[in-house]
Amino acid sequence: MPGWVWILLGAVLVLAPLSWLKPSPRHQRLVRLREVARQLGIKVALTPLKLDEQVRIPGVAYRWLRAPDAPPLPGYYCWLKADLPQAAGLTECVPGWRQLNGRDHPLPEAQQLDFWAWVESLPQDVFALEWGSASFVIWWREGQLEVDLAGWDAVVRQWLNQSASR
Repeated sequence: MPGWVWILLGAVLVLAPLSWLKPSPRHQRLVRLREVARQLGIKVALTPLKLDEQVRIPGVAYRWLRAPDAPPLPGYYCWLKADLPQAAGLTECVPGWRQLNGRDHPLPEAQQLDFWAWVESLPQDVFALEWGSASFVIWWREGQLEVDLAGWDAVVRQWLNQSASR
């Protein structure tokens, strides 16, 4: 075999692992999605949802913060998808969702149907929603990457403003 073939084969063997460093198309879409979220002011955290010290559900949190000058939001609410094992034994608030705590919904009754209709339009891998005194969080596994984050942003900010004025 000629020497140049050995050199070419050696170069291919040395450079082939570099192709593994290139992000996959899915990872590139994730980076773009998270960049859009950052531009909209949504905080993205790759951290599990902690229900207590022992129970953690892996996922990604997309967190909307209330405006600094806005009044605190009422209470803390957490809804889990009913098909999660951690949701067994919790109170079902609407079909498919269970409420972790027994408090009333933070929105006025007239807007609750709109809220749950919007929740049903979210990707199927959304598994939890949190509504705290300073934020609203969507927990999901980012399986469906073609989502309308700008639409989510507008709706969530509307809910946050309505509940703050309640």
